[in-house]
Amino acid sequence: MYTKEEMVVISLMYSKVKKERYVVSVFDHVILSMMFKSSIENNLSLFDRNNIDELSNLALNRYELKYSVNDYEKLAKDIRAFLSAFNYRKYIREAKEEIDNARRSGIRVISYFDDEYPEIFKNLEIPPFVLYIKGNLPDIFQQQKCFSILGSRNLENNMANTLARSLGKEMKKNGWYNISNMTPGASEYGHRGTIGKTGVILGQGLNTQVLPLNNNELLDRIVENGGFIISELPLDVKVNPVGLTARNRLQVSMTKGIVVVESSKNSNATRIAKLALENEKKVFVIEVDGVNSSENMNLFNDKIISIKTKEDFVENLKNIETNLYT
Repeated sequence: MYTKEEMVVISLMYSKVKKERYVVSVFDHVILSMMFKSSIENNLSLFDRNNIDELSNLALNRYELKYSVNDYEKLAKDIRAFLSAFNYRKYIREAKEEIDNARRSGIRVISYFDDEYPEIFKNLEIPPFVLYIKGNLPDIFQQQKCFSILGSRNLENNMANTLARSLGKEMKKNGWYNISNMTPGASEYGHRGTIGKTGVILGQGLNTQVLPLNNNELLDRIVENGGFIISELPLDVKVNPVGLTARNRLQVSMTKGIVVVESSKNSNATRIAKLALENEKKVFVIEVDGVNSSENMNLFNDKIISIKTKEDFVENLKNIETNLYT
């Protein structure tokens, strides 16, 4: 229904942020997604001004099933105003430039309507409108055996980093693929242990550099060894809290579960663990001396799986694999 250029335009809308008390998205992601899905179901283009009121009402019907209707009008106002004043030629020109820049950088631009687009993302409340990809996504069979090694942003705990690399090697040896987010510390070392069977989901554009800078070389190694780097954000979008939070849903949806090597009270690893449990994914938590993983996970005590040895980890992965085929 939409051309690739039009999908990039929607992605550009999605990626816009502004600074208020905190950094927030300019356009509400839930409502933008609901208007997009309504436009597909009813064959009404978002870029036709005559459709805006109808699409807004259709999105409201979706919205009120889950959220407070009192918030809808305020949140939808900015999207309607933008689309009402939309300069189609200008934004399509920007989208074409974005696609050309991606091609020059060796990055594929995959839209919601392309065959390569992962079907699992279409089930999300807010599916990515566009994916920017370097490298190759795991095939449909490997996708059944994807897990995620996570940890707090901690470069100083050598034990946690060594453990993450070791778990990664066990995953790789047993045919599992690690999909994580390159956060410095345990997540990074999980990638290092799974080179050849690992992919990265970033909360920033693929033409920006990750920190620390030497991890950009690790990203190159991952792609060179058959892995991938993926983002839903346009090429030059710098890292920001909105993008990082949105990234988490993609990481959870692409994996059967996560193993938390180390966490702290407000760490992203803890937030991803909550999201994974909400989506009925497996959550393993490492419990060994010298690694802070369980102290702040008490909320999940009745649901998490405690891992005390590498053998525990491998055995639990095998249990998941057995259930895949029964």
